[in-house]
Amino acid sequence: MMQMPPAPSQPSTGCFAIFDVDNFKQINDSFGHQSGDQLLVSFAQEISRLVRRIDCFGRLGGEEFGLVLPGANPDEAKTVVERMMSQVRMLSPLRSHPALHITFSAGISAAKPYETYDALYGRADAALYQAKRRGKDRLCLAA
Repeated sequence: MMQMPPAPSQPSTGCFAIFDVDNFKQINDSFGHQSGDQLLVSFAQEISRLVRRIDCFGRLGGEEFGLVLPGANPDEAKTVVERMMSQVRMLSPLRSHPALHITFSAGISAAKPYETYDALYGRADAALYQAKRRGKDRLCLAA
């Protein structure tokens, strides 16, 4: 039986982040689904304005969004996402409720050589839930 050589040690080929708008259900319940939709549009527009040209940002479903950061190492990805978090805190996403400000939580995982997308996504998702458990408006890096 032939044995495969170990995978070569390579630097990260990029990172993947999952964002989740904090307290979105309460916003929908308090202000209505149209306001919730408006909030998601404002959030997505703000993040889209802040991404690097090589990044890919999109909605995963509900109030969750994904960000692919090609070539970024975990420290670079953390810096990018922290800048986004800071800008979103200043955003007033609802014209009907200008005093409302939002936050989001994020989980980031660094791509490993030969890793599947499902594994990368799963580690980012676990890091996101760790951020939520720690009090929201937080960012956690996957182990």
